[in-house]
Amino acid sequence: MALRIGVFGATGKMGRRIIELAGGDKDFAVTAAIEYPGHPALGQSLSALFGLRSLDVSLVGSLQKVINDIECIIAFATPEATLDCIREAHSERKPVVIGTTGFTPAHLDEIRRLSQHLPCLMSANMSIGVNVLLALSKQVAKLLGHAFDIEIVEAHHSAKRDAPSGTAIMLGEAIADATNRVFSASAVYGRQGIVGPRPKSEIGIHAVRGGYIVGDHTILFAGQGERIEITHRAHSRDNFARGALLAAQFIVRQPAGLYTMQDALKLS
Repeated sequence: MALRIGVFGATGKMGRRIIELAGGDKDFAVTAAIEYPGHPALGQSLSALFGLRSLDVSLVGSLQKVINDIECIIAFATPEATLDCIREAHSERKPVVIGTTGFTPAHLDEIRRLSQHLPCLMSANMSIGVNVLLALSKQVAKLLGHAFDIEIVEAHHSAKRDAPSGTAIMLGEAIADATNRVFSASAVYGRQGIVGPRPKSEIGIHAVRGGYIVGDHTILFAGQGERIEITHRAHSRDNFARGALLAAQFIVRQPAGLYTMQDALKLS
């Protein structure tokens, strides 16, 4: 039986692509599309908005209106709107897949608290390839320890709002954990001026913005006379959308708790 999903942030780049892919997949049924209250397209059908004949679903401005029509919510929106979505899902104990980035520490604390009562999967990047990169980077960091300097470089399109990317932060946190560092104390975001010699404990993180770059992430391990570079390049948003759908299939089978794509892919 097809999994009934609702997409929160349905008219965004990611929301639309998830809907388009799910609409052509027999394992999924898009039964709800949600945007913020006052969105100019509210009330219009997805078939009219996206040209998808098979999706006779209208855009609504409240999750509560459609909460009984869905088995799982996939959210790609602003941090504040996504948090409101999770609060509403919490009241009905509906599983949630969270692809939103840019949360504050206070937001993350609330998500952890709410996930004690409903299944949540949250990942800054749903791509299978990026999550393999994450697993590899942790393994390489453990093997090299503090003998090699570690830098993370990410590149995205010019319209991306947050910097550095949530994926770069996720990679940095994983590397810090693998090498017994405190990420908040080790992370250095870009450099300017006379900064002096690079401390061994640093994890450098650098953001590039331009054009229509979907998402590139490189981890550089630089040693004496040699270096290792691991790079993932996203060529389209389809890999993120497919990962989000895979995450939805995983999270509806789980008890309450906070999960990641590492759990869904059995990489943790």
